[in-house]
Amino acid sequence: MKKHLLFLILALVVFKHSFAENKSFVREYTYQAGEYDSRLTCRAIAMTEAKRLLLEELGTFLKSSTTVQNGMVISDDVSVFTAGAVQTRLVEEKWDGAQYWIKVQMDADPDSVDLAVKRLREDQNKTAELEALRQKTDQALKEIAQLNQQLSQASSEASKFADQIKYLENARKLSASELSQQGMAALINNDHTGALLAYSKALELDPLNGTNLVNRGIAYARAGDLQKAVNDYDQAAKEMPGDHRLYYNRGIAFYGLKQYAKALKDFNQAILLKPDHSRSFYNRALVYEALKNNKSAQLDYSKAIKLDPTDIQAYNNRGAVYLQQKFYAKAISDFNKIIELDPAFSDAYLNRAGVYAFKGDMAAALADARKAAELGNEDAKLLMEKLGQ
Repeated sequence: MKKHLLFLILALVVFKHSFAENKSFVREYTYQAGEYDSRLTCRAIAMTEAKRLLLEELGTFLKSSTTVQNGMVISDDVSVFTAGAVQTRLVEEKWDGAQYWIKVQMDADPDSVDLAVKRLREDQNKTAELEALRQKTDQALKEIAQLNQQLSQASSEASKFADQIKYLENARKLSASELSQQGMAALINNDHTGALLAYSKALELDPLNGTNLVNRGIAYARAGDLQKAVNDYDQAAKEMPGDHRLYYNRGIAFYGLKQYAKALKDFNQAILLKPDHSRSFYNRALVYEALKNNKSAQLDYSKAIKLDPTDIQAYNNRGAVYLQQKFYAKAISDFNKIIELDPAFSDAYLNRAGVYAFKGDMAAALADARKAAELGNEDAKLLMEKLGQ
């Protein structure tokens, strides 16, 4: 009976795209430096503006977007979501002290990006995160423009110095927001190294950003470094103790580290903070199974199914628990439900074959095992070979 710990991260869902038909989008942008600009502030402003142009251009290729009409972006909505789905690459930059020139590029398969945007729209947490990043970017740009004016009219060195500090702070905010978007896009594209690099740089600029700590923790977890993931989640807990996502993700990391008591505590807290999150119940059920508490596992799988009646893995695992308790009819009912939801889910046939075998119905067991093998299930193929089928 196969079981899977679902790394379905709330900070983000992973989409594996095929970039066989990639299209490159390239933009150049020149920023005229002010008296108080540095290379850092110029890069932050130019990168933000160049990326905005790139996102608008890419938006015209997203077929399902209702925000693009007659080749024109009429809303920021598509840009907000695309910013979290596609990575921007700095191709070249030049700085002569007066002008800063930048060339940036996005490589994307519009069909795949369109799908990612749709799914991001459906994730309320990611929608909120992306909108917050957009607002931070817009606010920083607005304050930079105001500070430029104030600096040109400053009447004293003291006021100039204070405004220069604010100017630099807003440039750092721009860079941090850009890096956060890059990290999110890297995670979506399964680029763990890129995500770690982007979030680490963002945290250098904004060390107490709890969302970035959680997302870097996710990147560490996917890269296989669960202890570093836990360290980031621990730090995030100090900054946003009421966010269920960090407990959920830390619970997954503790499960991977086989620290089941800690995992159970975190999933309990995640459920307390968000009792309608089916994934927390699912993963807590896995912890209960590891602790040999099948009754509690069964109850949690049932809660997960109630919250998400299409959760195939929850049915699969509950069926396995029922089988262990010799509740054969209930186990078969769960595997039947999986087949109804997804007739191509081969594990359901193989697992149902196991139930029939325990009941002594070898003809039915053999038929299901053969069906699983036909669907490509390697375990079923091996079984059929051993049986000479």
